[in-house]
Formats: sequence, C-alpha cells, structure tokens
Amino acid sequence: PYTDIIGKVIPRERRGSFFAGRQLLTGVAGIGAALLARQVLAAHAFPHNYAFLFALSGGAMFVASIGFWLIQEPSDGAVHPVVPWGMYWRQIGEAAAQMKVYAVVQFLTSFSMLAMPFYVVYARQKLGAPADAVGWFTLAQVLGGTVANLLWGWLIDRYGCWRTLAVASTLATVAPLSAVLLSPLGWPSLLLVVFLSGAAMSGRMVAFASAFLALAPADRRPTYVAVSTLLSLPMALLPFGAGVLLQHWSYAAVFALTGVIGGAGAVLTWFTGRGGQVPGTVQVELVR
Repeated sequence: PYTDIIGKVIPRERRGSFFAGRQLLTGVAGIGAALLARQVLAAHAFPHNYAFLFALSGGAMFVASIGFWLIQEPSDGAVHPVVPWGMYWRQIGEAAAQMKVYAVVQFLTSFSMLAMPFYVVYARQKLGAPADAVGWFTLAQVLGGTVANLLWGWLIDRYGCWRTLAVASTLATVAPLSAVLLSPLGWPSLLLVVFLSGAAMSGRMVAFASAFLALAPADRRPTYVAVSTLLSLPMALLPFGAGVLLQHWSYAAVFALTGVIGGAGAVLTWFTGRGGQVPGTVQVELVR
C-alpha cells in the first residue's frame, strides 16, 4: 500500500526529490539515533537500557503512523471491478514481461552491494582494525548515503531515474574493486570504500523506487508490487552465497567477483535506452 499511496500523492516530476529527501532525512535521523543509543546503552544497565530503547522505537513508530492518517489519498475516480482469476494471472504474466529488464538490472547490480557487509569483517580479520572501527564504518556508510542524496534527487529530476541508476550502479561497481586495490594501505582506506557503498546504495534505492512507479500502470500498481517482490527473491540468497564462497575463496576474490558481475549490470543500464529499452528487446517504459 505504501508504494501505491506514494504513486498517487507525489507527482511524477517530483518523485526523485521526494525519495532523495526521504533518504536524506533518514540518514540524518539515523546518525542521531546511533548517538542516542550509544548514550543510553552506556548510561543504563541491562535490561533497562534495551527496554528504554524499545520504548523509544515504539513511540517513534507511533508518531510515524500518524503521518499516514494525515495523508489525503486522492481517488483515481475509476471503477475497479472484480477480476476473474484467469484474467488476473494473465495480468501477472504481462507485468512480469514488462518488468524483465528492471528485474535483471536489479539482480545484477545488487551483486556489487553484496560485499558491503563483509568490509568490516575483512578489516577486522585481515587488516587489523580495532573493535571500535565498527562505529567508524557505520558512520562512513551513513554519511555516504546522506551526502549523496543531495545529488540523486537532482539527477532524477533532471535526467530521469534510469540514468541516475546507471551512475549509482557504476559507483557501486567501483566500491568492491577499490577495496581490492586500497587494502594494502590499511584498514582506514576501506572507510572510503564504505562511504562510496553507502552513496551507491542510497542512489539505487532512490532510482529503483522512482523507476518502479514510472513503470507500473496506476490501475495495476498493487499487482506490479507483488510481481516485483517475487522477482527480487533471488537477491535474498546472495549473502548466503557470498558466505559460502568466503569459506573457499579470499576476500579479494569475492570482492572482485561481485564488482565484475555488478559491473555487467552497470553496463546494461548505460546501454539501455532512455525509455528503458535494451537494443533488440521490446520497449519497456522505465523512466519518464
């Protein structure tokens, strides 16, 4: 329902700014929440410190839910008759066909983000990073996403979400390959890698969200949401696959592999036409 509401409330030409602004506020709030949590955990003993944090989280969720009550959801004015199951399955097939380029790009480019959870482990196990370096890596990731959102919204509104996705995917490809090249300089060099990964991750989130709303017809958006969720299930297995590979391969080899496969997805985004069309395929309306 959230995606459908956003599609109705936020005009198409302002969705880039909306998603980027949302990510920017989330990043700033995340930094504040991390600092607050650190103070609470240090000032109170277990389990009172966690109970206090859970209460704060619940209160924040309650305040956030009020925003949905305040949204004036516009009606599309259309009559939505009950669709027979046979017709509904045909609509699912049509949605899957329409989203095939979107799904392939999302899957391939997600490989380059796969390495991000392992940068801290790599720095601790192989590069001698201290225990408190985890906080620095977290801060670098949040700062990367927060600062980059100032750029992503402008790019989407000016050049469209597909070109923005191409830039973000290229940046995501650079991150794991940079980890391989910069690791001889010591663990602090990976802070730059994590910063780039945070920036790329926020760009992918903003661009894919905008691209999906541009792709899905308003009257069938819930169906497209369901199909998109189904098509993204293989991505949930990627971290497990990376963990298996790390049992037999070095970190550098896994980082290089994720960068190469993610790079293939980035190349696909650059060679895709402005309408979301790969040469030799059926036209897909993916951007404005």
